Amino acid sequence: MMVLISEPFAKVALSFSTPEYFAIVFLGLTSVIVLGTSGIRQAMVALALGLLIATVGVDDIYGAERFTFDTAILRDGRLC
Repeated sequence: MMVLISEPFAKVALSFSTPEYFAIVFLGLTSVIVLGTSGIRQAMVALALGLLIATVGVDDIYGAERFTFDTAILRDGRLC
Protein backbone atom coordinates (compact mmCIF):
# COMPACT_ATOMS: atom_id res chain seq x y z
CA MET A 1 0.00 0.00 0.00
CA MET A 2 2.82 2.40 0.86
CA VAL A 3 4.48 1.82 -2.52
CA LEU A 4 1.26 2.73 -4.32
CA ILE A 5 0.66 5.99 -2.49
CA SER A 6 4.27 7.14 -2.23
CA GLU A 7 4.48 8.70 -5.71
CA PRO A 8 1.37 10.92 -5.40
CA PHE A 9 2.39 11.86 -1.88
CA ALA A 10 5.88 12.84 -3.09
CA LYS A 11 4.41 15.01 -5.87
CA VAL A 12 2.30 16.89 -3.33
CA ALA A 13 5.26 17.29 -0.96
CA LEU A 14 7.50 18.65 -3.72
CA SER A 15 4.94 21.34 -4.56
CA PHE A 16 5.22 22.88 -1.07
CA SER A 17 6.49 26.44 -0.81
CA THR A 18 7.19 28.81 2.07
CA PRO A 19 3.62 29.17 3.44
CA GLU A 20 3.14 25.42 3.55
CA TYR A 21 6.45 24.89 5.37
CA PHE A 22 5.48 27.58 7.87
CA ALA A 23 2.12 25.88 8.45
CA ILE A 24 3.78 22.51 9.04
CA VAL A 25 6.30 23.95 11.50
CA PHE A 26 3.59 25.95 13.27
CA LEU A 27 1.40 22.84 13.56
CA GLY A 28 4.30 20.86 15.01
CA LEU A 29 5.22 23.51 17.57
CA THR A 30 1.64 24.09 18.70
CA SER A 31 1.02 20.36 18.97
CA VAL A 32 3.87 20.09 21.47
CA ILE A 33 2.16 22.67 23.66
CA VAL A 34 -1.32 21.18 23.25
CA LEU A 35 -0.15 17.64 24.00
CA GLY A 36 1.84 18.73 27.05
CA THR A 37 -0.10 17.04 29.82
CA SER A 38 1.75 18.50 32.80
CA GLY A 39 0.92 22.13 32.09
CA ILE A 40 1.52 24.82 29.52
CA ARG A 41 4.56 26.25 31.30
CA GLN A 42 6.41 22.93 31.33
CA ALA A 43 5.42 22.29 27.70
CA MET A 44 6.83 25.70 26.71
CA VAL A 45 10.08 24.97 28.58
CA ALA A 46 10.36 21.57 26.89
CA LEU A 47 9.70 23.17 23.50
CA ALA A 48 12.33 25.87 24.07
CA LEU A 49 14.88 23.30 25.25
CA GLY A 50 14.20 21.12 22.22
CA LEU A 51 14.61 24.05 19.83
CA LEU A 52 17.83 25.04 21.56
CA ILE A 53 19.28 21.55 21.22
CA ALA A 54 18.13 21.32 17.58
CA THR A 55 20.00 24.48 16.58
CA VAL A 56 23.43 23.21 17.67
CA GLY A 57 25.62 21.83 14.88
CA VAL A 58 26.19 22.43 11.21
CA ASP A 59 23.41 23.92 9.07
CA ASP A 60 22.22 21.38 6.49
CA ILE A 61 21.69 23.90 3.70
CA TYR A 62 24.51 26.45 4.04
CA GLY A 63 27.06 24.47 6.04
CA ALA A 64 27.42 27.21 8.64
CA GLU A 65 28.28 26.20 12.19
CA ARG A 66 25.72 27.23 14.82
CA PHE A 67 26.47 27.36 18.56
CA THR A 68 29.42 24.97 18.31
CA PHE A 69 31.94 27.15 20.20
CA ASP A 70 34.75 25.64 18.06
CA THR A 71 34.42 22.16 19.55
CA ALA A 72 34.30 18.99 17.50
CA ILE A 73 31.73 17.34 19.76
CA LEU A 74 29.13 20.04 19.16
CA ARG A 75 29.97 20.39 15.47
CA ASP A 76 29.88 16.72 14.51
CA GLY A 77 27.63 15.25 17.15
CA ARG A 78 30.09 12.49 18.00
CA LEU A 79 32.78 12.06 20.61
CA CYS A 80 35.74 11.17 18.33
